[in-house]
This record gives sequence, C-alpha cells and structure tokens, in this order.
Amino acid sequence: MITCVVAGDHVVCVQKPYSWTRTLLADLLARFGIAHSFVDARELGQIEAALTPRTRLIVLETPQLIDF
Repeated sequence: MITCVVAGDHVVCVQKPYSWTRTLLADLLARFGIAHSFVDARELGQIEAALTPRTRLIVLETPQLIDF
C-alpha cells in the first residue's frame, strides 16, 4: 500500500479493516499527507461517493466476513 500512494493522494478503505490496515491509514500515511475515507463497502454508492480526483487506491478486505 505504501508504494502505491504519495503525499496529496487519497485512499478509500472498507469501514472495518484489519487493525494494522486502519493504523497504517489513520496514523502512518496521514503523517505523510495521504488522506483516507472509510466506507461501508456493502453499499457501492458509498465507495463511488468517496472517490476523488486524488484517489489512487481502493482497499477491500474481509476481516469479518459477516460484516462485509
């Protein structure tokens, strides 16, 4: 993930990712000027609404299959 984005970019991620994914996005990448949005991936409209011209990555994972 780190190699896919640079300062000023944006990442869209599922609402409940693995804890280290959340930490990476919310703490580490944020320090480098990389924005993020957490969305309910069950609602495709939320993913679409979160996209910006600076979105470079969409992270979809299923840590809790029932929640995805």
